[in-house]
Amino acid sequence: MTPEQTLKLVQHQLAVMQQAKTSSVKVGLPAGETATSKAYTNDGAGPAPTVLEVGIWHEYGTARVPMRSFLRGPLQMKRAELPLPYRRSLTWCLRLAWRLIRRWAA
Repeated sequence: MTPEQTLKLVQHQLAVMQQAKTSSVKVGLPAGETATSKAYTNDGAGPAPTVLEVGIWHEYGTARVPMRSFLRGPLQMKRAELPLPYRRSLTWCLRLAWRLIRRWAA
């Protein structure tokens, strides 16, 4: 590789890193909204659950609802394709989320 090619590659990588500094991804569920599906609101057993509660039921399962992961599953399936720094961040985020959910459910 020539010095000119190396410089061009480094400049490109720098531009990509500069762009990444202002990028973000939000993954999750809205915390304050109430579920509106008739499956949750017509049983007369009390107030409708929040969207977050329904999401947790689907993500982790309950005694009556099987686990249907829509957040962890896809991320874990694609984990090996991510660059190492992203994999480390993803692992940290998933562990933190699991701890918070266990505290919330207790």
